[in-house]
Amino acid sequence: TDRSSSKQLALMTEHAKLKAQVHEMQKTIDELRADPSAAAAPARPPPSNSGGGAAPDVIKSAERGDLQAVKAALASGADKDSKNRFGRTPLIEAARKGHLHVVEHLLACGADKELRNKFGQSAGDFALEQGHLMTYARLDPEGARM
Repeated sequence: TDRSSSKQLALMTEHAKLKAQVHEMQKTIDELRADPSAAAAPARPPPSNSGGGAAPDVIKSAERGDLQAVKAALASGADKDSKNRFGRTPLIEAARKGHLHVVEHLLACGADKELRNKFGQSAGDFALEQGHLMTYARLDPEGARM
C-alpha cells in the first residue's frame, strides 16, 4: 500500500542519515586517534576586536565545532545569543553542523533554543533538516519522541 511504502521510504531515509552520522563520527574518532593532541588543545582566546569582536568569534567557533574557542569567547564576554547577518546564533550554527558537544555547552550556559534566524528557523529546525538526530533530540526531546 501507499502508506506502507511511505513508511518504508521514511525509514530508509532515516537509516541513510544515521549511517552518514556514524561515518562522520568515525572520521572524527580516526582523526583524534591520529593526532590525540588535537583533543587536548588549550583554549585559544578569540582574535582581537578588529571590527568583528567576540560575537562573530563565538558564532564561527560554534559552527566549526570548536568547543574550546566557544568557551574562550564566552569567557571574554561574547553574547551566547548573538546573531550573525543571517540571524543565526551560536546555538543555531552548532546545531546546523551537528556539533552536539557545543550545543550541550551552549544550552548549559543558558543559550535560548527558541531563538530563530531571519527566516524563522530555530536550532532544532536546522538539526532535524540536516539529519543530526541526536542534536535534535537534545534540543527538542518532546518532538524527538514522535
